[in-house]
Amino acid sequence: MKMNFNMVKSGWIIVFISGFCVLAVNAQTHPDEHPHAVSFTYDALPGKIMEHNPELRAALWTIQEAASRLTQSGRLKNPNLITSFNNNQQTPERSTGLGFQQSFPITSRLRLEKNISRLKVNEARAEVMMVAQSIVESALQTATQWFGNQEKQFIIADQIRLGK
Repeated sequence: MKMNFNMVKSGWIIVFISGFCVLAVNAQTHPDEHPHAVSFTYDALPGKIMEHNPELRAALWTIQEAASRLTQSGRLKNPNLITSFNNNQQTPERSTGLGFQQSFPITSRLRLEKNISRLKVNEARAEVMMVAQSIVESALQTATQWFGNQEKQFIIADQIRLGK
């Protein structure tokens, strides 16, 4: 499966999100120190990552456009209204005609192409979700490590305070 994301950019995004988590969690635990920091919970982290990652949003937008084009492709054209009027100058005969003309495809090539395109759109959607899941997992792992380090710092600070 081909990856559409530059891994270096994804790595920087993970580092940025990790730093953002540090600031946000620190703002939650010490609200007086950072009054303007954004705070969120550990459970809200995946939603924030999906919401604020520009690469994922762009990929999902492109997939949505492709799915919309797929829905619109292969629709039959509107029927044509055909009118005719015939007036014979030599005899008093006149004729008027009114009709609808609709064209239909002879083969099922378009239906087969749409099925293939639908499979490709679903494959792209699954690939983007897989990349998003790996980014979320990395951010959650970083947040968990950060929470553990914060807890260790608090325990060491308490031990130092109690030891004095």
